Amino acid sequence: MARLIVSIWVALLLFSPVSSAQEYGGRETITTIKTPDHEITISSLNLGGGVYVIWNLKSLIGEPVVIGKGIVSIPDQLSYRVTYKNKVYTVPADVFKKIKPISVNVKAKISPTLFMDIDLGVMSDVYFGSYVLLPNLPQKDKYLSSNIQGSPEWNDLFYTDHLGLSSDYLGELDAKALFAGGIEVITLGSYAEATFDLNPIKNWIEHQDKNNASAAVVSTNSKMDPFKKFGKMDAEPTAKELEKIDEDIKEFILNRCGKYYTSVAEFKGLVLTAEYYGETNAERKKRKKRQAAYARKHEEKVRRAKQEAKQELPEMQRKWKEKRAAIRDEGRMYVIKKYGLNYPMDSLDKLLEKNFTSLKGFTDVYYVHY
Repeated sequence: MARLIVSIWVALLLFSPVSSAQEYGGRETITTIKTPDHEITISSLNLGGGVYVIWNLKSLIGEPVVIGKGIVSIPDQLSYRVTYKNKVYTVPADVFKKIKPISVNVKAKISPTLFMDIDLGVMSDVYFGSYVLLPNLPQKDKYLSSNIQGSPEWNDLFYTDHLGLSSDYLGELDAKALFAGGIEVITLGSYAEATFDLNPIKNWIEHQDKNNASAAVVSTNSKMDPFKKFGKMDAEPTAKELEKIDEDIKEFILNRCGKYYTSVAEFKGLVLTAEYYGETNAERKKRKKRQAAYARKHEEKVRRAKQEAKQELPEMQRKWKEKRAAIRDEGRMYVIKKYGLNYPMDSLDKLLEKNFTSLKGFTDVYYVHY
């Protein structure tokens, strides 16, 4: 019977419409970059900028798996033209180069009408230079983002992009048929949606306005002051805000890794007692004797269980630390996407570093239940 089950399983894998052996990948350079921050337009992004993508799409036990990582490049210049609500500013390089990429999602074109998403995960620093150099960049790993494998449903994998306004996804059967026929990325028509932390630029503009400095304004069609809303954008978070973010990071780690146990104890829950009305003296002695015997057995069981748990504690602690280390990039991605547009990256990185190195807030007692 066991051989029959194994034979059936192997046959299913071999003759399945999507085999686990199918795998596609590549290295592409995408030169069209869109940003959701419509308040600021950076001309250099689409005049020499690019996103270098390393991607992989495969089927694992019948399910699609997508993974991607990459680099954002912007030309290296002495200054950069930045447009804010019809006003054009010349921002010096030392200010401009403080911007950070928060997230990049590549809309990869795979046919004249179909796309698939490649999330590049947690981004690293921008590479200031020509995107042509990226494939052979000596220090490429320094700029590459990090990501974990994503596993979308088949009916959430390939779609028609209606000018970025809506998407129609292929059904499961059509998606599997398309996958079986082969996948390649068509760079012409592909584009990247990139979110940046532009606070350094916004704060520089605000500072220039406040001090009546020459910001090289080329044109203006508005008499309104656009800078008031950015008054506190670079300010350090309050203690209350930091505490909330800190608790959010801890909760993320606890949900994924559990607690870090440092000691073992017996759990003592609610104990029900009974009144023994009408009990004779002989009956009371027998009951006390039974209770004493039970207490001795219970104490011995608890002692053995605690001893076993203490012996396992170092291994449990080791595995917990390994789990936490494994989700560090995922945790950073989660925090940056949730808070990166509202708080300085330095403050977020300090909280991440603390929670992914310190044990404070994670330690607990391992209770033996009997």
